[in-house]
Amino acid sequence: MDDEEIDRFLDRAVPDDATEDAKHRFRDLQSNPPTEGNAADTTIDELNPEELGALSYTFDMGDNWEHYIELQDTRDGTMDGTPVVVDEQGDAPPQYPDLDE
Repeated sequence: MDDEEIDRFLDRAVPDDATEDAKHRFRDLQSNPPTEGNAADTTIDELNPEELGALSYTFDMGDNWEHYIELQDTRDGTMDGTPVVVDEQGDAPPQYPDLDE
């Protein structure tokens, strides 16, 4: 992401109450992305989420669905339930549009 894209993402996707430190870390990570590699081969634990506090994730590089994920809580062991979405912004676009329409 270039600086303009980072600013747009921060304005549109990051909650207003996100800390300036979190926004600074996001800007730094986008400007100097880590080399974790393929998301299918990288676990969130490998990204050290407690230190980062938040993650950004781009799904579908063609459509650039950008996600800001703020760490709310961590627990040791396996999850005893499903993840919980605590906030959403905007409507999700169709992932795979009907090409017959």
